[in-house]
Amino acid sequence: MKIDKISLDNYITGNYGEDEQKLQKSMLFNLEEIKEAVDWAVGDDGFRSKEVIEILKLTRGEENATKKSNK
Repeated sequence: MKIDKISLDNYITGNYGEDEQKLQKSMLFNLEEIKEAVDWAVGDDGFRSKEVIEILKLTRGEENATKKSNK
């Protein structure tokens, strides 16, 4: 099953229903909370969560670079 970015954002933020395109700022999580959730979910000692955090940082860096180049 392929998950697009909007669906993933909505899943992470808990934003379901009619306003799926709007992010709920009160549901955003910091990197430490995401790391802990990944560790709990996969029963890992931190290896997978470090990978997830690196992916998030790379993705954010690519988004920022795209935004800067479009200005």
